Amino acid sequence: MPKLSETFPATNDVFLFSYFYDRTQPLGVPSSFSLHELRHLTQQICSGPEAWDSFNAIPGAKEELKDIGPEWCLDLNFMEVLLVSGYEFNLERGVKSVKKVDGNEVGWCLGASLPLLEKNDWDCKISEIF
Repeated sequence: MPKLSETFPATNDVFLFSYFYDRTQPLGVPSSFSLHELRHLTQQICSGPEAWDSFNAIPGAKEELKDIGPEWCLDLNFMEVLLVSGYEFNLERGVKSVKKVDGNEVGWCLGASLPLLEKNDWDCKISEIF
């Protein structure tokens, strides 16, 4: 499999959605940011409540962090490591976190298809590629 960073060079937009959006937007992260900024956010969240004063200006952010701060730390670490180590994007890479593209809400395709598996009235169509 080719490197994702080569398939989508820095001149192309990379959109992050679903859980990436859900974990960055409540903390006041703009829709466009660099992975270096994500790393800084992750370090700040993982430093604990004494490092969260900058979130005072963002409505609801500190309350959310107080409820499940350690989970935010885990989630943001996973996201950063996935993008930097897994997909091999460098820290200066810009990304966009979105909920909608061209007016259409985007989400996790597998999650959206799980209800289909519970139905007994669908057929799996097999097609030949060649």
